[in-house]
Amino acid sequence: MKKRDDDRTLYIGLDESNHGRYPEIIVAVSSLIRTDASTSKMNKRERMGEEELIRFLKNEQRFFFYVKASEWQLTKGEHQLVEAAPSLVNSLISAKKGYANIDSIELLFDGELRLGDSDELFYRIRRMKYIRRIPRISYEAFPKSRKERYDYPKILIAADSLAHLLYSKHSFIDRIGANNRMIELKR
Repeated sequence: MKKRDDDRTLYIGLDESNHGRYPEIIVAVSSLIRTDASTSKMNKRERMGEEELIRFLKNEQRFFFYVKASEWQLTKGEHQLVEAAPSLVNSLISAKKGYANIDSIELLFDGELRLGDSDELFYRIRRMKYIRRIPRISYEAFPKSRKERYDYPKILIAADSLAHLLYSKHSFIDRIGANNRMIELKR
């Protein structure tokens, strides 16, 4: 029997461009590096610059996919990250050979998740082909605060930065070959 420290956990940070206009960019940044999911205290939003994000994503243990969703592709009133997470996670696991032997997935969400959202997430995610074989899936939500310091992991800083740059800078999309990482939202 393996010890818990020997487990291979895949950390996945999920965020959206959150600008209230379409197309909505929803990203999943994955990592096998435990410290990417470690939290630090933040006072305000931090974003990585283009060069820092490119260096972060170049590491072989990290990967990303994203969805560029129009208004008609998203269900009104549903949590966008919950709706897109199964497709994004399934794509990450199927595309990256280094993820073939993971034992668990830890999903890290930017913002809050209601109880109904988490129930829906687990229902949808367990239906995905490549995710079914993974025995442990957990999640943690990281809401931001304007009034006090809050905990926030580096992988979510990367996801937030990536969503922002994919939405606002077309030259960045070309620089990192992001068109090859865009997937269709599956229901």
